[in-house]
Amino acid sequence: MSEQKPNGPTWSVVNSLLGLFAGLYLGSWILKELIYPGATDVTAYERIVSDFTEAPVVFWQAVVLLSLSAATGFFAGLSISLTQLWLNERTYSRAVREVARSKDAFISMVLHHIRTPLTGIKWVLAALGGENQEKILTPENLRALKLENERAITAVNELLEAARVSSAQTTYQVEIRPVPEVFALLDEITNAAKSLAAAKHIVLKVSLLPPPPNTYIAIDKEKLQIVFEGLLNNAIKYTPENGSVSATMSVIGHHLNFTVADTGIGIPPEQQSKIFGQFFRADNARVKEPDGFGVGLFIGKTFVERMRGTLTFTSTLGNGTTFSVELPLVGAAGERFLAGITATPVSTPQPDTAPKG
Repeated sequence: MSEQKPNGPTWSVVNSLLGLFAGLYLGSWILKELIYPGATDVTAYERIVSDFTEAPVVFWQAVVLLSLSAATGFFAGLSISLTQLWLNERTYSRAVREVARSKDAFISMVLHHIRTPLTGIKWVLAALGGENQEKILTPENLRALKLENERAITAVNELLEAARVSSAQTTYQVEIRPVPEVFALLDEITNAAKSLAAAKHIVLKVSLLPPPPNTYIAIDKEKLQIVFEGLLNNAIKYTPENGSVSATMSVIGHHLNFTVADTGIGIPPEQQSKIFGQFFRADNARVKEPDGFGVGLFIGKTFVERMRGTLTFTSTLGNGTTFSVELPLVGAAGERFLAGITATPVSTPQPDTAPKG
């Protein structure tokens, strides 16, 4: 939990002391203006001491004035501290309740997503214990059993990966690779996604603009593949039938740019600021696709930023969303770039030329 319980006693003492000094300062000013006009701070206090024997009435007037001023400042500071403490406690309590609600909702969501495939597996296994096992062990049932098993494993893996990313325990293997290798990676991913798009009668458009020669990039290929697959699968998942999804990759200046645009449901404007949050899913996304933990974009953004890149988006509710990944190219100074990403840079052959374009 990010909220920290306020340290009330410490701030109470600090504010009370500040109020005390402020009261003494104010009292000294009043003292100089009313009782000892024209006196400096030093001479004013010297006259108080001399008035102890020479002018007791004036002396006690000065003492009462300074005491009242100091007390007023002290209690004003204490009142401010108590008010701050009350506000902080209320904020802290609200945060605790919110975390508790989020925890309960998260546990319920996890149990639902894991229970559903496990229930399917349970039914098939229970049927195997009865009669007519030959009728149960059909290719269709075996495929269903495999699918439910994969769903459960996927759900667990997503949660484990999100936990590792959140706790900064993910390991990265960042290497300098030729940019055409990234283009080939995206080509493989889009070819694999064509059947998924075709099943929903979605037109998948792919545009891979040839990169300039001798261009290199520092990436964790496995993590980048997860990012590309996640963005493309989301675009297809949240695009209605007969829609379109386009994936584009190009080199612009000293950056590799990848965009995936869809004609899907879009993201509500009031929820766009939360879209990269861990376990967050937009309301319309939950309605269209109940399954999902809301960790894909959180993981993707973390991976991209770990490679010194950016993941941004634009979206219009009901008209679609465009996600953009931008990664910097590297040249002969690639090892210095790697040193800023990993504590132990991967040893890789370094290119001799700087990126073009």
